[in-house]
Amino acid sequence: SAKKAKDFLPFLQRSRRHPAVVEYVLSGHRFKLLIPKETCSIAFSFSGVRCPGRDEPYSDEAIAFMRRKILQRDVE
Repeated sequence: SAKKAKDFLPFLQRSRRHPAVVEYVLSGHRFKLLIPKETCSIAFSFSGVRCPGRDEPYSDEAIAFMRRKILQRDVE
């Protein structure tokens, strides 16, 4: 919700690095991260990275690759 997002914003702005776990791969460059310390989930996207969209060639391969590499991994 919008209120929850506003509540977590100061925490996320305080520090540049946050330990998290990749919960879900939405696409080749978008992920859902869980920040266990604050028990919040955020959507994360790489900036400047171009990946095929769902209806473009190689989109399934991009998603499968990212699932193999980072799904359920600790990230910072």
